[in-house]
Amino acid sequence: VLGNNIRVASKPRVVNIVGDTAFVEVNVSWDNSWRDDFNWDAAWVFLKYKKRGATEPWHHGYLAREGHNAGGGYSFMLGETGSGSSAKVSGVFLMRNAISEGNVWVTLRLKWLIKANSKKALTAADFGNKLDKIYVAIHAIEMVYIPYGSYYLGDNHSAYSFAKSGVSPCLIDSEAAITLNTVNPSSTSVSLASYYPKGYNGFYIMKYETSQEQYMEFLNSLTLEQQKTHVANNNFSAMNRGDYIFGITGSPDYRNGLVFIEQRQEGVPAVFGNNLDQANDLFSRYDGQTVACGYLSPYDMLAYCDWSGLRPMSELEYEKACRRPYPQIPEKGEYAWNSNSGLNPMTGESNLLYYGDERERSTIETHNVNSGGVINGPVRCGMFATASTNQTQAGATNWGVMEMSGNLGEMCYIASTAAKNFDYSVSDSHGDGELNADGSANTGVDYWPTAAGAFGVRGGSFFNADSLLRTSDRTKAQGTTFSSINTRYANFGFRGVRSIKIETNSGKIQGDTTCPGNELHIVNVQEASCPDFPDLRFQYNWYVKKPGESKFDIIPNESGVSLVYNNFVNTGTSFVTYQFKRVAVCAVGMAETVTNVCIAPKPWTNSLDTYTNVDPSFTVTSTWGNMPQVHWILETPPTGISISNKGLVSGLTTNPVFWTNVTVSSDKCPGQKWTKKIVVQREFRSVGSSSITLVPGEYVMECYGAEGGRGRTNWVLDEYGGNGAYTKGTILLSSSQLFYAYVGGKGYDSGTNGKYTGADGGWNGGGAGGNDKNKDTKPEPGAGGGGASDIRLEGGSWSGTTSLRSRIMVAAGGGGGAHTNSGYSGGTLSVTGGANQTSGYAFGYGQTGITSGAGGGGGGGGYYGGYSQQYDKGAGYGGSSFISGYNGCNAVNTSGSHTGQSIHYSGLKFYNATMTAGARAGDGLIRISPALP
Repeated sequence: VLGNNIRVASKPRVVNIVGDTAFVEVNVSWDNSWRDDFNWDAAWVFLKYKKRGATEPWHHGYLAREGHNAGGGYSFMLGETGSGSSAKVSGVFLMRNAISEGNVWVTLRLKWLIKANSKKALTAADFGNKLDKIYVAIHAIEMVYIPYGSYYLGDNHSAYSFAKSGVSPCLIDSEAAITLNTVNPSSTSVSLASYYPKGYNGFYIMKYETSQEQYMEFLNSLTLEQQKTHVANNNFSAMNRGDYIFGITGSPDYRNGLVFIEQRQEGVPAVFGNNLDQANDLFSRYDGQTVACGYLSPYDMLAYCDWSGLRPMSELEYEKACRRPYPQIPEKGEYAWNSNSGLNPMTGESNLLYYGDERERSTIETHNVNSGGVINGPVRCGMFATASTNQTQAGATNWGVMEMSGNLGEMCYIASTAAKNFDYSVSDSHGDGELNADGSANTGVDYWPTAAGAFGVRGGSFFNADSLLRTSDRTKAQGTTFSSINTRYANFGFRGVRSIKIETNSGKIQGDTTCPGNELHIVNVQEASCPDFPDLRFQYNWYVKKPGESKFDIIPNESGVSLVYNNFVNTGTSFVTYQFKRVAVCAVGMAETVTNVCIAPKPWTNSLDTYTNVDPSFTVTSTWGNMPQVHWILETPPTGISISNKGLVSGLTTNPVFWTNVTVSSDKCPGQKWTKKIVVQREFRSVGSSSITLVPGEYVMECYGAEGGRGRTNWVLDEYGGNGAYTKGTILLSSSQLFYAYVGGKGYDSGTNGKYTGADGGWNGGGAGGNDKNKDTKPEPGAGGGGASDIRLEGGSWSGTTSLRSRIMVAAGGGGGAHTNSGYSGGTLSVTGGANQTSGYAFGYGQTGITSGAGGGGGGGGYYGGYSQQYDKGAGYGGSSFISGYNGCNAVNTSGSHTGQSIHYSGLKFYNATMTAGARAGDGLIRISPALP
């Protein structure tokens, strides 16, 4: 029996019966078989049998789970129907067991369980002494395996192209439930459950559309009642030998050559044959046996799939079978050969050479599609593939499936509400080889819905414009193509598919922790395996899911059991995870395993860290808190200070001030280390005096004077005091030195001491505000001036004469506010209001504001304190500032007389000094830090 390049090349015969098992031998052959690292072809082989007698029906023969033989170089995969103890093997896939290619010719021996079909259980006696009393038919269909794996659905161009969350193409990377909508134009979304086949899992698909001879064989195995439901012209008692069963009876319509031959007596099944060429006898070589069979309905498709042990495909599986694997993104308007170009349709029937013959082909070898209505029907299955054609010229998919664009429209379950319960997830979702008495599929509607709106057509046909041939075009998949499940069209056909469910062991892989830019080995701990086929070789593909991404990307040119990867990136501040997936594909299935690799960030991105007021310990700021095998080093730290492997710096004394380099590395990041400076400084933030002893070294000292208090207008606190000044300088100490830090306080706001009493000045020299002598209902006493901040060599009372003269740096405070007037800022060498290097209100403190109808604001403290405007509503002025060694300063000696020199009597002086007026609000501040090289 000839069928689509595959042949059952001898009459099947029962060669032995042992117990309830019959051994059946038959020769099977087909051309251009292959198996590569990605997919393969196979023969789906199943058995039918009947007792002798015109009224005896054919039944499906169920096979054993083991013991089949096809000689060396081939293996079997079982196709089970049902589950548990009721599961039956409805057929086997015959396939190559290693990567190879070529023609196949094998003697196949099958083990048939003769009692397994309860509709017609047999005994050994039924076969007779010569084992020839039971008719046995072996059917073989050439299939192509579409492997497990992700792919892109839709192309964002073709009519009603699929989209997910508005994105098209959309990645299908699992069989999980999904909601799809469409674009170009958009339509209502549909939610598909996890059991609706989406094409991610592997499946077999018929390499070719169902041929006319295959459909003839199907019809010839049915009862009379069943036959009549699966042909259009079924008044057999009035038909003549050679009448056509589709279209008009007198001649082949749309190249469908299936004919009625005879019905030998009433009530018995009819016999059908092929006669596309009326000029020759039936069954001649030109009678279209291998031409694709049109005029079929969804009802016919369901019955054929049930009869053959297959199932219908979903439209998502149609796209998967046409697509290249992820990460290949489809081109807009892509055809089945994975390009939106290369379309070369036939131009007319004059192109057909060997018309209707199994050699039928185009006179122009580069023709690759039958479309546009130029040929009045389908052509031979696989016609465009020759020994010299490439994928585009053959019109083939990436996986070797033929005529998925053009020839006949591919009937399938569509993604519609009527079809969403289509279920592939259990063995019962495949045909069991038996039909209902009326010819319908006996698979329950819970698995195979039967509403007309569940079916559509993909891929276009000989009749359609080229746009409908696009892989993603869904014009005929909107649920309105068929008015009923029995509607037939001359340009529609189908092909069956079958899911696979073989247990595989994914093995184990192990990742680790590393750093950006480092090479890491993802090592193989255990290779994948398949318990049922332990000798089969696995092909490995590797995928990576990068941080923040939702999908795995294939890693090109990686096919080993282990992986070396060095493309890690982490520009953030926390650890990130790369996921690696190893997908193992063998001839019977796919398994995958995932491992995580933790990628450390850089431990820091800055070159300097500053730590303030830390003792007795602190932890260096780093992202490496959980980094394993880490090493920390301090470069020449002060005596007694050390660092742990978690970055904890300990052994600090009170008021530490120093800098050092810190370096970190990890065994997980070979060849990499990171270094930065850490600065430990002391800030005096509390108003009042403190002391600090500095060891020999170079230091930066900074002082901020305090802000003056706020004044009132009609008892509303609305006038701000002046901001304090800022001074800075670097000092070199050749020996240890004790310093005192005097932090000025903010001047008090008007009303702090009572409604009519002027507010106190800030600590360290701020002048008090003046009283409101009118004492009316909206009093306005003056605000206090801000205190200065200074560094001195003698402690004691802030206003002590000796202590004031020992100041080597002073940042002046701001003046207090008054009615309608804001205070003036603390100044530099001199300031508005008169304070300078040799005079002011007083050495070290500011003037009290005037008592008047609205009290005056107090003057700010400073080297010399600021004045207060001595009139009603007058605000306070800020004081002046001082830095020993700063050009323009005028230092005093121990007796308080000015020397005319900028350097303090102690000889201590600053360089790189600066002064800024009005730099700080609130209380003052003093900071001492190490000078950096």
